[in-house]
Formats: sequence, structure tokens, C-alpha cells
Amino acid sequence: MVLPAKTGSEHLKALRDGRWFSINGEAVKDHTSHPACREAVKTATDLYDFCSDPANMERMLFQSPSSGRMVSKAWLLRESSEQLKDRRLALEQIASSTWGWVGRTPDHVASTLSAMVMGIELFERHGKQRAAALMD
Repeated sequence: MVLPAKTGSEHLKALRDGRWFSINGEAVKDHTSHPACREAVKTATDLYDFCSDPANMERMLFQSPSSGRMVSKAWLLRESSEQLKDRRLALEQIASSTWGWVGRTPDHVASTLSAMVMGIELFERHGKQRAAALMD
């Protein structure tokens, strides 16, 4: 069974989980609407909506083998040069949709962690515990 991709509204709901932070001594309890954050939040929700749009899903997403959910190709652990090309094209589309102005789009951490997993041998050489921690 294929589970649907995360949408912008799901992302907003996840952010409204009671977390808070402080800006200049002001407790910000809903950063999704705070002037310092709301545009960045909107950019992220727009990206989730773009990727989950049926017209874009094939280009932007793949089915996670562990969860069955459609997820960003930034998480794709390439097994072929074709998959690597597909992943690159998806990430280029994300950069293009923000005109390259957003340095930490949702694919940023996924790409970093995916690259580490694809190079797990390096972590294993420095200790099985390090490699296990990454995989966890």
C-alpha cells in the first residue's frame, strides 16, 4: 500500500505541537504566524504542497521502502546512475522553485543524512557504534 506524501497542511499541524521559542524576550508560541518566521514556514509548506501535487509526484517523490509513504527523492539512496540523475533533477526543482534563495529547504538534512548512509563504510571504519548510531 502506498501512503500519501506529506502536505503543507500536515507540516503546519506538525509545527503547532506546543513548541515555543523566545525572540528578544518575547515567548513565541506559534511561529507559523509570527512575523519573524511565517514567510519561511510558508515557503516550506508551499514546497510540501508542490511535491505532493499529483502533477509533480513522479518527478519529486518515491515510495519509502520502510514506511510505504511517498517521500522526497532527497532521501533516495541511489542504486544506479539513473536514480542519481532523478534525485538531482528533483533537488534542482526545489532550488528553482525558491529561486535559490532558501539555503535550508526540507531536502537539506535529508541529503546530508542520505549521503552519510550511502558512505556508511567510512563510519564503520571509525567504529561500529558510530555507524549504528547513524543508521538508527
